[in-house]
Amino acid sequence: MKRLDRSLGLRSVVAISVGAMAGGGLFVLPGPASALTGPSLWLAYLLAGVLVLPAALAKAELATAMPSSGGTYLFIERSLGPFAGAVSGIGAALSLLLKGCFALAGLGAYVLASAPGAHGSAARAETALALGILAGVTALNVLGVRRVGRLQKPLVAITVGTLAAAAVAALPGIRRDFLVPQTPSGFSGLAGAAAFVFASYAGVTKIAAVAEEVRDPGRTIPRGILLSLVGMGTLYAAVAFVLAGRIPLAELAHDAAPIATLGAAIGGVPLRWALSAVAVLALGSEANATLLAASRFPFAMARDGLLPGRLGTVDPRLLTPVASILACAGFMLFAILALDVVALAKLASGFQILVFCLENLSLIVFREAGAAWYRPTYRVPLYPLPPLAGILGGMALLVALGADALAGIALFTGVAAAWHLAYGRSRVSRRGLLQNLGRRTDLVEAPPGAAAEAPIPEARVVVALFGKERSPEALFEIGAALRPSPESRIDVLYLREIPGQTELAGGTGEDDRIAAVRRRVLAIAGRLGVDAAFVVVVTHDARRALYAQAAAAHCEWVIVGHRRRRYASFVGRPLLWILHHLPAAVGSFRDAGVRVYQRILVLARPGPHEGELLRVAVALARAHGGRLTFVDVLEPGAPAARREEVVRFHRRLVAECGAPADAEILTGADPVEAVVHATAGADLLILASEDEPPLRRLVRGSVSDRIVERALCSVVQLHPDRGSAARSSGAGDGR
Repeated sequence: MKRLDRSLGLRSVVAISVGAMAGGGLFVLPGPASALTGPSLWLAYLLAGVLVLPAALAKAELATAMPSSGGTYLFIERSLGPFAGAVSGIGAALSLLLKGCFALAGLGAYVLASAPGAHGSAARAETALALGILAGVTALNVLGVRRVGRLQKPLVAITVGTLAAAAVAALPGIRRDFLVPQTPSGFSGLAGAAAFVFASYAGVTKIAAVAEEVRDPGRTIPRGILLSLVGMGTLYAAVAFVLAGRIPLAELAHDAAPIATLGAAIGGVPLRWALSAVAVLALGSEANATLLAASRFPFAMARDGLLPGRLGTVDPRLLTPVASILACAGFMLFAILALDVVALAKLASGFQILVFCLENLSLIVFREAGAAWYRPTYRVPLYPLPPLAGILGGMALLVALGADALAGIALFTGVAAAWHLAYGRSRVSRRGLLQNLGRRTDLVEAPPGAAAEAPIPEARVVVALFGKERSPEALFEIGAALRPSPESRIDVLYLREIPGQTELAGGTGEDDRIAAVRRRVLAIAGRLGVDAAFVVVVTHDARRALYAQAAAAHCEWVIVGHRRRRYASFVGRPLLWILHHLPAAVGSFRDAGVRVYQRILVLARPGPHEGELLRVAVALARAHGGRLTFVDVLEPGAPAARREEVVRFHRRLVAECGAPADAEILTGADPVEAVVHATAGADLLILASEDEPPLRRLVRGSVSDRIVERALCSVVQLHPDRGSAARSSGAGDGR
């Protein structure tokens, strides 16, 4: 059984969308756009945002009906047919890649602007820097550096916060004479500028491309799209207004790094350098994100037979679509060398407008076809007015872009048509809904993701495997010992974490290693007579996926493999995060390679977890024919009353356990040293963790943590449910 992880909440999808927009649209395009419309630059950004809204609403509805990875290409291909899908898929990819290209070109300008003594534009240096960064982001995407994506939220927050603060700081110095006349080129200039900056908003619908990973897509996707569109539209307009009001139009129109110039106008050279540094980080992140997103389009099209199959393969070692990434990077290399920033921006906006028009048309087709499986949880209000307005507005913007952009789009469409006729048509037999109008719509095949997902049944114990465990069977044995009753089911979750560069659906293949683990785990489940299910969960973030799956199954215990404490902040599955966020108690197992437990030490003290401790110890002793030894540590010279209390407690445990057992009191000034010394003669140690503050535990570790790290045998450590406090504060939301 395979399951795709849905772990993205509202904050995460807004961060994804805003992160895709907080780049070249703010740092690069204001200069050339001001040459088209003058001080009404801010109005051009607002107009572009208004014309993006119909496509954003349409994509929100389509994504809730088909919450699958693929987004734009999937919607248009399923509605208008493979030819329109090929045009839109390649067009959307080219728009993203061109957007990344002018971000890279602008990045070079900002690096030079931040360099001491740099003056004017240095085209060769900017190009060299752009190509160097392109090589870096290509390597990141090919190698699948999974943790790079975790910098997205803080980087977006820094970029947006810095620009908002700069806009507020620039307001007192606005020159009114710089703002008149508002529209020196009339409405045609305003429309041309709106069309020119249209690509700035391409990221607003990026949420739909990851719809398969979004929790509650019916609410989260439309809310995320609208919040990010309104927020970024406001920021675009504010920044454009202060740029026009603080920098003379003649200078702004030819400024390759306008935000750096604004910084110098507000706070001199230090602020110029600071804003240039923010621009470099934001533009580099945008270039990486656009290459990542764009590579998914040829990858998906190749799997559908519209492009050569090589582009639809995932490298088995890196788990990334290497061929697709390299093809996209090659196009970016060509575009940077052949085109200037203005041409790149015009073509990017033109392709994006064309794709948005097709998306609006797709919504109309889906609504009018009436396929039985088309059941979106969000519907565009006032239908059909928004999609019709989006189509007409998009056509007007295409005209406003000018003859060069229209010629480029026409050339691209002709090449795509020729490719489809020569290659794709013979390999794809599927028909779009437009071609099925008039047929029985209940017989039209539903696309992937259209069917409702089955709910996750309850499991009292979840065993989480991350692919690095030495003995998954040992973890399963511990899970079986923690079952509250013999009828309780165990879910074994194999969490397959793949890089963000690979869509989730591309990682659902089961390799030989997973098949081997499945066979061994289910075999031991049969031997123990345990009801068990083995589920492969494909995810971009294993920790969050584990949280979501454990919460959905309403489990009481989660069993995980132990990782050394000094790596807790750097590995993909840190135990501390799991302990303080999971909605369940946690059992961790440190594997020392021992497979038969003849002598089992139990560090037992009175407390709320003595029952679980005893239950695990007895179950493992019976399974392995081992003997239990209950131990505790007393300091030399401890009071006799304290020693007698420990003896009575141990006697009670020996009497209740029903297995061969004895007890021993260890003596030592350092309890860690005393227990570690005792583990030299044991095969397994079982203990419960102390409830210590997380910061103290992270810095030096609790007593039980230090025992686990230094023990000379395998260790089972039981942890109480600390997730309630984190859940009440919303810690489990999103990424």
